Formats: sequence, C-alpha cells, structure tokens
Amino acid sequence: MGWQGRILSYLIAGGILAFLVIGLGLAVSAIYLALALEAGRTSIEELFTKADEAFAERFIEERMKFIESVNIRTSGRVL
Repeated sequence: MGWQGRILSYLIAGGILAFLVIGLGLAVSAIYLALALEAGRTSIEELFTKADEAFAERFIEERMKFIESVNIRTSGRVL
C-alpha cells in the first residue's frame, strides 16, 4: 500500500472514531436528560442553562491550561 492508501485509511479510521465519540456523547446526554426529566427535579430550561454554564466554565479552564502549557507568545504578549 502506498502512502496515499495509508492516508486514506487514517482518514477513514479517524472518521469512524469521531462518529463513535459523537454518538456516545449524544447517547449519554439523552440518557441523562431522560433521567433528569423523569425524576422531575428540574425543568428542561434549567437543565440546559446549567449545562451551558458548565460547558462554558470547562471550555475556559481547558483553554487556559492549553495556553499555559504551550506558552504561546506573539510580540511579547501571551495570546
């Protein structure tokens, strides 16, 4: 197999892996949503608001960790 075939196989494997990860995430989210709504603990609006806030906090934390670990510098300023 030439290098083109190897690249194609990596692209296919990456696509399959991405599909599985996204599918698993959606399945877990759907189960959590169903259980939370069935328990009657919260309304769907509250649930999505809390999820959005948690995602935003997590995204900011991960971004800051990335910037600190890579230590990106441009013109003497940290991005």
